Amino acid sequence: MGNVKNAVIYVRVSTDEQAKGGESLDNQERKCTEWAGKNGFEIIRKPFREEGESGGTADRTQLKELLKFCQDKNNNVNAVICYKVDRLSRNVGDFAYLSKHLRKEGVQVLFTNGTNLDNALGRFILTLEAAIGELELGMITERILDGVRAALKNGRHLHRLLGYSFGVNQDNKKQTYPNADASKIEKIFNSLDDGYNQPEVIKIMRQEYGMKISPQTLDNIAKNPVYCGLLPDKHNVNNGQLIKGIHEPIISEELFFSVQKKLNSRSRNNKYRNYANPIFPLLDFVFCGEKEDRMTGSSSKGTFPYYHCQGNKCCRYRKKDVEEVYLGYLETLKLKDEHLEMFKQMTLDIYEQKTTHISKQNERLKKEIVELEGQQLDTLRLVRDNAEMKALGEKELKILADKIQEKKGYIMDEAKIDMITEECWDFVKFFMNNVAAIWETGNFEIKKDVQSLISPKGFVFRYGLIELKETPHFISSFGKKKPKTKSGGGGGN
Repeated sequence: MGNVKNAVIYVRVSTDEQAKGGESLDNQERKCTEWAGKNGFEIIRKPFREEGESGGTADRTQLKELLKFCQDKNNNVNAVICYKVDRLSRNVGDFAYLSKHLRKEGVQVLFTNGTNLDNALGRFILTLEAAIGELELGMITERILDGVRAALKNGRHLHRLLGYSFGVNQDNKKQTYPNADASKIEKIFNSLDDGYNQPEVIKIMRQEYGMKISPQTLDNIAKNPVYCGLLPDKHNVNNGQLIKGIHEPIISEELFFSVQKKLNSRSRNNKYRNYANPIFPLLDFVFCGEKEDRMTGSSSKGTFPYYHCQGNKCCRYRKKDVEEVYLGYLETLKLKDEHLEMFKQMTLDIYEQKTTHISKQNERLKKEIVELEGQQLDTLRLVRDNAEMKALGEKELKILADKIQEKKGYIMDEAKIDMITEECWDFVKFFMNNVAAIWETGNFEIKKDVQSLISPKGFVFRYGLIELKETPHFISSFGKKKPKTKSGGGGGN
């Protein structure tokens, strides 16, 4: 390689609006290019520019091209340069995967603030920054979910669905309407109701419509109540009960529930497999050590419950032994006293940096609310002085009231945020020092939450040891050893 250090630049914005602000693609590219020149890197190709893609997922067009380019040894890439961490990822799990993957290819991940991943502290700091980015994204997501819940409560369906297209209703709100594919949906439900099984319906749709449909897609369509005018209450705005939609149904409720009855009757003849079983909390997280296939669980009268390989059926372990080893791993995650203060200060500093924009955002929202309230007052005067404008004015007042309410919902309580930083730290400290007890004594949902945080991609169980498929950097930085299981456990068959 000589003394030449080759680098590529990756820049990203999530929306067109961001492109107009201080973190525009051009601004990021300029800062990365300047940093590369000052630090002895040669940029060997045009930047990978990600426009309008969210940092909450690693499934991005230019990011995948970047990884492919770095994997090609002929390109001789030594480093990837980004403006800052959240441009690469706002998701801790994805950030950990990306940085580890690139390091395996001999490629450094560098940021214009000079922080790098060459040591445990650097990786730890960057992981915290990515975590705050994920938190920030989570706050945005929560506000979006508030809007989704409001739409659901009003009976509006807002998700893309075969057989429907988006339009605008008389209240100027987004709504779905049946399109040309509606006839295909009717055919699917009528065929299932006539007694045709899944492979037969797939064949019918291919022959009559030239439509290729997978078994999973067909199952999703057949069980979706939206097609009969009902909305599933995924956000618990109606106590989990179906909600009457305002969109036009493609099929009748009678046909939909007739098909459900037939599908349920058939499923009783199939082997029941459940990945949400409180008896086996590690289902969907534990993989066998031979072929690394996902393990399932089973028990029968008079025998111990077991985790066993569902693919090759090559191994079988007592439930108690597998869960004791996982519990032993969680015990190793306690923070040492000498790390506590440093961990706290780093967490609070990064959180403070990421939330400095909230005051400015609140000021902007308050000004916009004042302007909208002024428009409300003008409209009220117009309606009062001109009877002919009453109907139009009432419609305009409703739109303005909705906008005001929406913007008020975006305003964040700054005093509460300051309080949350300390409360969050107290919780983090408590959680890390008691994670094993929390998992052991928690209910099924708590166990799942702990597993999703500590071992999001699951783990391999092999010869009494566990090996996490992806270890978050904030854990691996402490250099814990993997615990051994107690003797006398179950063995592979």
